[in-house]
Amino acid sequence: MTAVVKLRDGLLTFKCPGCNLHHTLPVDGRPSAWRFNGSTDRPTLEPSILARGGCCYEADWHSQERRRACDKGCPDEDGISMCHTCHSFVRDGQIEFLSDCTHALAGKTVPLPAVAA
Repeated sequence: MTAVVKLRDGLLTFKCPGCNLHHTLPVDGRPSAWRFNGSTDRPTLEPSILARGGCCYEADWHSQERRRACDKGCPDEDGISMCHTCHSFVRDGQIEFLSDCTHALAGKTVPLPAVAA
């Protein structure tokens, strides 16, 4: 078990304990790739990772105010709104959630959970 899994084609993935989704990033050196320290047990990725999704972002996903004003609800199968922001840094195997996250771990730092390789 490791904190991140390197996939083929220069991609890396990890399970985010904040939004409970897998974040998959390019780390192979292309211009849009994240810098990766090479450690699958205690990874560091730079720059920050910003993941947004849900109906509020379909037309204008850059508008944070639009997300806050969402009245559509957009419930998933559990009845929870799917509109979300997950913004974090991954440093030395820890995930640091920034205050603009819309989940319960906003402003907290926690270990990355182990995932099967």
